[in-house]
Amino acid sequence: MIKEINSIKFTYKGIQEIDEKLIEKINNNWNELTKDSDFLHETEILEVTNIKEDNGNFEVELKATTFSHYMYSKISEETNVNPMFSGAYVFTSDGYVVGCLEKFFENNVYSETVNLVGGTADIKDIKKRYVFL
Repeated sequence: MIKEINSIKFTYKGIQEIDEKLIEKINNNWNELTKDSDFLHETEILEVTNIKEDNGNFEVELKATTFSHYMYSKISEETNVNPMFSGAYVFTSDGYVVGCLEKFFENNVYSETVNLVGGTADIKDIKKRYVFL
């Protein structure tokens, strides 16, 4: 989706509150995911909890949560985490697009997708630019 943006204001609303029963499920899932993996690491991520838009002026509310919470939300309907993620096409001076073609199998179907340059946002990414309320 392409949107014209006049301004973006980020408002940090603190840490996402999670009840104890859900924390236990998140931790159990995380332990299962990481028991044989050196690839996954726990980290804090920013979750978009609300977006308001008025004529190209955006207000984005953010709360901190964990990567394990996000991973659990991918397999459970009991919680939903929308991480702040940014992506962009990068064009080289000779007209090429920088990206990554990812090939994968899911449900016995071969697929390809183009991944953009980007990633999830960290609180350090916006701390110096925007006022946190």
